[in-house]
Amino acid sequence: MVGDKDVRPKRRPRGYWENFENVRKELFPICVELGRMPTHKELVALGLESISRYGVTNHGGTIEVGKQLGFSSFEQSVGKHPADYWSLENTIAEILAFMSNNNILHFPTKNDLLGVGRYDIIGAIAKHKRLTIAADPRCKDAFLIKKPKKLKWTEGSIKSKLSGMIGELGHFPSGKNLDANGLAGMRGAISRFGGSEKFWKGLGQPRYQSRTQRARKLLNSAVEVKALFLRITEQIGHPPTYVDLARIGEIWLGHAAKKHFGSMSQLCLELGLSVEKSGYLVTNDGHLARSTYEAILDNILFALGVPHETEGKIPGQEKSRYLFDFAVKNLSGDTVYIELWGYTDVKVGLKKLTSAYAKKKLIKQKLYHSSSS
Repeated sequence: MVGDKDVRPKRRPRGYWENFENVRKELFPICVELGRMPTHKELVALGLESISRYGVTNHGGTIEVGKQLGFSSFEQSVGKHPADYWSLENTIAEILAFMSNNNILHFPTKNDLLGVGRYDIIGAIAKHKRLTIAADPRCKDAFLIKKPKKLKWTEGSIKSKLSGMIGELGHFPSGKNLDANGLAGMRGAISRFGGSEKFWKGLGQPRYQSRTQRARKLLNSAVEVKALFLRITEQIGHPPTYVDLARIGEIWLGHAAKKHFGSMSQLCLELGLSVEKSGYLVTNDGHLARSTYEAILDNILFALGVPHETEGKIPGQEKSRYLFDFAVKNLSGDTVYIELWGYTDVKVGLKKLTSAYAKKKLIKQKLYHSSSS
């Protein structure tokens, strides 16, 4: 398989790759396995960097060799154009095709292209410069047409439009429904005039279609918030944290708990659940872990018979409220502290949480440094 250790000889005779049959012999089985031509990185992983640098290059490049072997390149297999595709001629052709496919008359703006993920066209325009493209007779007229201005929404016009869509759809329209009808700009206007919940109530509380919209409705029901919180607790084995809720797409429930009960800890007390165990996982040796990664490491240490402590005070920092993740002894009998840092990727909706964690991480690093000096 690609990525497995290569057992082929690493050296080939001088001029070996000049014979296309040698290239065919080496590449064809890999192409059959992948269903396409391998990339340079994949060949390097197989110990075949030489075939990429000399064999494929000397015989016309990946696309040309692929044609002779009957396979497409990686870029072709995912619908991506190769880097040398974006000549001025092809760039103009792609722009005109984009305008036709999206039924627009003006030259596409960066936001038009970003909206549908056409970063390739954005890059090509930057490469050839807008003024150069504008000088081409085929694009000149499009440059003279200004993009239509966004509609200026009023509270009344929003309500009227939503009412009409409810009649057509049979439910309160979602953000996707607005986008599909060319009304993406109405999202911001709805927010400025009080939010979708205000319009939903003003239109007689029509039924919702998606779970997200249903979640907004449940923000107003403490009873249903309790019921769902208990259901999730039963499913994951402990009261959920904000991170747990974010992972299962129910982050709104944390906001609902705060709205009705002040916090999720207070909701736990209301339901008779253990606040101390909220968000914890129980490991094989009975320790409580805050994350799956901590639980896995704890179970590994337990299985290997390595004595360890969890969540104790950092030595010399007893007055600090920060705890170490793990403490083990090395072969010299010295204590080694292990931290499993989390939140390495900032997720949408968790920026405040990850920012606070980053500050906590820096503080703990300073505490360790000061305790060791």
